[in-house]
Amino acid sequence: MGDKAQCQCQEGYLGKNCDLVCPTHTETKAVCSGHGDCEIGPDGAKADCECEQGFTGRSCNEGCPVGENKLSCSGHGECAILGTQGGCKCDDGFSGEDCSQYTCSAPNAVYNKITAQCICPLGNICCERKGLEAKRMKEVQIARLEKESNELHTQIQRAQQMLSQ
Repeated sequence: MGDKAQCQCQEGYLGKNCDLVCPTHTETKAVCSGHGDCEIGPDGAKADCECEQGFTGRSCNEGCPVGENKLSCSGHGECAILGTQGGCKCDDGFSGEDCSQYTCSAPNAVYNKITAQCICPLGNICCERKGLEAKRMKEVQIARLEKESNELHTQIQRAQQMLSQ
């Protein structure tokens, strides 16, 4: 290029001197297993794979479960290495191998797939866990105050009896 030379790297190599080796699939030898792009890492000292959605691992060789909506982890989780294989790390409120099952945080609540909300079926009492805990704490406090009030009332009655004698 003009009066300066520049290396044009072969596939699988990056860097100013083409000395950074891209990760490849162990069997097929495909760069990033054919499921990602090889890029220079943030430190500039090595080549890393930027995996396509639904793939993970150093060479993008691990896939993750795909939901009915054709999205990796049903669009409700992150494809990650779990143990030694690809798997879904589900977002809060979702569970299952492909993160397709919504988990309502309120007891007795049911997930409505049409409205994508948790609903409380007729005849049930549904409270958010935090709200339920706060309610229980208030009930304990009320019971304690009622007990103290009864004890005070008893003491007042005794004092009034003593004064009237």
